Amino acid sequence: YGIFKIKPEWDIFIKEMSIPILFLHKDEFINQFPELKTLDLPVILIKKSGFVPECLFTHTELNKIPTIASLKTILIDRMGKF
Repeated sequence: YGIFKIKPEWDIFIKEMSIPILFLHKDEFINQFPELKTLDLPVILIKKSGFVPECLFTHTELNKIPTIASLKTILIDRMGKF
């Protein structure tokens, strides 16, 4: 995300994904997943039905990814392992 809105390249990528994507603000995240309230945000999680979400990217990992293109590549790779 930029300062005020989602970056167009990321928006297109998310819309083309074949799985449901959910973005939550911190308060929404804590309300929906109170057992994960100690996670440093932002994170990217994957949730299989009936299970607690698993972390795909920690806060620290996300901060090290230099570009949206890099994030897309790594995200696709990690999702393939689930």
